[in-house]
Amino acid sequence: METIAVREAVSAAQSYLEQIYPSVNGLLVEEVEMDEEDKFWFITISFPTDVEVATSGLAAILSPKSKRHYKIFKIDAQSGRVISMKIRVLSAV
Repeated sequence: METIAVREAVSAAQSYLEQIYPSVNGLLVEEVEMDEEDKFWFITISFPTDVEVATSGLAAILSPKSKRHYKIFKIDAQSGRVISMKIRVLSAV
């Protein structure tokens, strides 16, 4: 069975996020990975947490003052259906 393309998986994750958080902006795709069995895409998307600190557009995304939320989406690689959305915790380097 064929799997959906990475762009379709990213689009599904973004659409899902926008349905839950309609006013979200500044989305960035951070990570893309397919599991070893080619059953699921894992897409990590980030967005700003403090809209008041950030100005707008690219400046808001790149501002060092702007902290970001990270969400990881599990997407069915055959149907493109979002299976889950979880908080992605970044480890300290």
